[in-house]
Amino acid sequence: MRVHNTVDTARRHLREVDPSALAHARKRLAETGIAKLSFLLPHRVKRVLAAETLALLDHHRQWGDLLPTGEGLARQQVDLTGTDVAAHTACIPQLYDCEPLRHSLSAITAEPVLPCPEPERFHVSRRQHDDALGRWHWDAYAFTLVLVVECPPLAEGGFVQTVAHACPTPTTPTCTGS
Repeated sequence: MRVHNTVDTARRHLREVDPSALAHARKRLAETGIAKLSFLLPHRVKRVLAAETLALLDHHRQWGDLLPTGEGLARQQVDLTGTDVAAHTACIPQLYDCEPLRHSLSAITAEPVLPCPEPERFHVSRRQHDDALGRWHWDAYAFTLVLVVECPPLAEGGFVQTVAHACPTPTTPTCTGS
């Protein structure tokens, strides 16, 4: 799917999102500090985002070789800045700037959601680590939209962990980092 078609598909889908789904997400966010928003983008748009993200990570290969063979194969951590993402992807920046997506996020947060300043607008990470506290990733904004592209099965240690209300109140306007 081409970039223009992908973004148009996302826009059409977002215009048709059921307001009750937005209200439910707003309620969950208010109650728990976290809302699962998988309904905001159609599966085929998420597939394009995943393919673009994985191609970007593959292109950079900053994580080095796989660890020795055997159980628990792991890749080292990779962090690509907004500059890297903007230079080598098309869908991620265009969807980040998609006004219907921002409008839906604002409906969920019950306040205006603004874009983050450069270079924090978007971020691509590949994480693989133990529970060492110093290697956790903390977001510094009031809201963060996280798109999980791949996660190993739970039996292999794969999961996404979130901590609601863990960051102090930001001194910058509300924005979404990803």
